[in-house]
Formats: sequence, structure tokens, C-alpha cells
Amino acid sequence: MPGPSVPPASLVDPAPSTPPAGTALLGFTAGGKRWLVDPRQDVQVIDAPITPVPLTQPWYLGLVLLGQRLIAAIDLAGLGGAEVGSRKPVERLLLLPERWQTALRVERVHGLRDAAGLSANDANDVNDATDAHASPVPAPSAPDATPPWCGAMFADADGQHWQVLDVARLCTSSAFLQAGIPLSA
Repeated sequence: MPGPSVPPASLVDPAPSTPPAGTALLGFTAGGKRWLVDPRQDVQVIDAPITPVPLTQPWYLGLVLLGQRLIAAIDLAGLGGAEVGSRKPVERLLLLPERWQTALRVERVHGLRDAAGLSANDANDVNDATDAHASPVPAPSAPDATPPWCGAMFADADGQHWQVLDVARLCTSSAFLQAGIPLSA
């Protein structure tokens, strides 16, 4: 099953290393890890059933029918190498900008976080970024094992750790583009 084609460079907008002043970022938990995404990128949260697709990677959960569009639903932690959680009849999804035709399964939406209340954090502190109610995400075994979609790491005033999700890097990563299971000859 061929994956989506790589978009032109003009469509790949790298995430900033620091949130712009006066910006609110949408916080969510996916795979037990707290993430931030810029809501100005036209992201939405929905609850929808996912139709499984055969011959795909375990992290590729399937397709969501949204109006007259089919959207790919993925498990972000599974894409990063963690175990994919069990499925529910209806999943909470974060729809990424329309050009990516993708939604991420999320456990919880935390709402908007004021960027002014965030401070830069050590990216090596991966396990501290997990949600207290979720299982911990394994730390990468080597510095280069960090997925390319992991942006800057921040801490809020309560000491909670948040990782910026670089949507463009996620949707153009080689792992993401290989949703199909290779068939043996």
C-alpha cells in the first residue's frame, strides 16, 4: 500500500523552537505524553469511529469518514515505536490541517496553554512529560532515536512537561509515509 506522496517544500512549515509571545497552544495527551500544537494551524478535536484498513502498520488505525472526506487515523505513540493501545468503538481524534488528511488518536485534550507561561525544558527529560494517569513512554535509547516530529520541550508553571508537535515533520517523515505492511515476494 503506497503511502501519501511527499509534499512540496513550500508545504513543510517547520515548528518554531519557541512559541511566539502572546500565543496560546493546544495541549493534548497522546500515547501518555503531553503535546502542544499551534491551534492557528486549523486543528480540530472530534469523536469518531475508525474503520480499520487491512495490510497496514499497527499504528495506522484506519480511516475516518468526515463529511465526504476520508481521513487517516494514526496512533502517535505507536508511530514512534511504542505499543499501540486497544481500540474503542469511538475515538477522540485531533484533526490536523486539511492538507495532511490525518487525525491523531488522543486520550485527553487539555485546552489552550498560554505560551507566556511555558519555559524551555531539557529534551532529555522524556519520561517526565508523561501524563500521571497514563503508562510512561519509553525514553529513546539513543539521542538520534527521537522522532523528527518532536519539537522543543517546555514546562509549565505546575512543572508539567510538554513537547511541541511539528505537524509538517510528522506527516512527511519516512515512518509516516510507510503505512503499508511490506508484502513478501
